Amino acid sequence: MFFFVNKFSKIYNLIYGWEPKRKYRSEKGFEQDLKKYLSSYASFNVSRGGRFGPDLLIDNSIAIEIEFNLRTKTQVQRLIRRAIRHTNKGYNVIIVLVGKTSEEKKKDIIKAIRRLYMEHVFRLGLPSDNIRIVTPPKAYSSI
Repeated sequence: MFFFVNKFSKIYNLIYGWEPKRKYRSEKGFEQDLKKYLSSYASFNVSRGGRFGPDLLIDNSIAIEIEFNLRTKTQVQRLIRRAIRHTNKGYNVIIVLVGKTSEEKKKDIIKAIRRLYMEHVFRLGLPSDNIRIVTPPKAYSSI
């Protein structure tokens, strides 16, 4: 039996299995480590998204947003706005939670994304499965 895994799912699974080289004190450290990790897979072109783009951009089709120590409602709302902006550009989006995040905030972001993003999806007719949240066990811990 042949099992097909699309690029979006493959990247998601790679990020889930990612083990940062060390515990970083900022999002930037995690971003550089993840970029190096994903770049080691020769079939992917990994670049920085630029000033108003995503943290990382893979093959000009998958936007990676890294969120370090997600703790406040404001951070959650800003992250959702960025994810929606990326989908407006036609990107699939993977949100990577790193550092320490309360389980409550993790649940908040999942609920908020489902609610706000689904509203956005139905209004614009976008596919509903083009955003995912991942918490790599070696890069994430709850508080």
